[in-house]
Amino acid sequence: MDRRSFIASAATAALAAGLRPAGALAQAASPAPAGSDAALNALFDRIFEDTLDHSPQFCTALGYDKGARAAAKGRLDDNSEAEMRGDLARTRAWLATLEAFPVDRLSEAAALNREIVLYSLRNATVAPGRFEIDSVIRPYRIFQQGGAYFSVPDFLNDAHVIADRADCDAYLARLDAFAGALDVDTEVQRARSGRGFTAPDFSIDLTIGQLENLNYWVDYKTHDGRIVWEADDIPLEEAIGHFLRIRREREVGYDIEVDLNPGLGHIGPR
Repeated sequence: MDRRSFIASAATAALAAGLRPAGALAQAASPAPAGSDAALNALFDRIFEDTLDHSPQFCTALGYDKGARAAAKGRLDDNSEAEMRGDLARTRAWLATLEAFPVDRLSEAAALNREIVLYSLRNATVAPGRFEIDSVIRPYRIFQQGGAYFSVPDFLNDAHVIADRADCDAYLARLDAFAGALDVDTEVQRARSGRGFTAPDFSIDLTIGQLENLNYWVDYKTHDGRIVWEADDIPLEEAIGHFLRIRREREVGYDIEVDLNPGLGHIGPR
């Protein structure tokens, strides 16, 4: 999730939500007087909800991938250049809305909250707006600490909770989408390298090593329990731990076939 700046950035969205005082969500159920603290809180809620709308991984990280947002659990974030530009446009729109919010009726605390979110929103526009990259601190799409290859496995391991069959199906859908995310990162990095945004040699060497470790193939046959395993210096337990958990939730007769080489991922029933 660190590979790009989504609308207002996850940090801004979380900040906007966190700045609301207790009971603000209940207050938002009824119209708030224009220019009031409650109206500002309602605006923060809209920024937060819009961020959730455009980042299924953020939904999962916060535990919001349930109910009306359950579909988010089977998707990864859009890591394309087009979506980065869309994020920038939405961030600028929210920035303009918040800048136009009247301050004369705000309490001192609310006025400070507005300035904090404005600061974060403005910062979120710098990298994509001035340099057409995700972050000025981390200007490379692929390097030893960033890129879908780096963030998605950690995200699935740390954030994607598996409690029932629907969660398993969502996990498999995300694994299926992983190959596409790797392809998009490759395209984006190739384009940015043409503009001079390429990680230094030592970083590339580390990145290549990590990508080689990620390159494995598993053929898991649930109908007869056969496991065929090939790996490049990856312990068996690390690679198939999730698949063993998934198997308990899958119907007999399903096969899970995974190839994490870019563009070759496939998961599903035969």
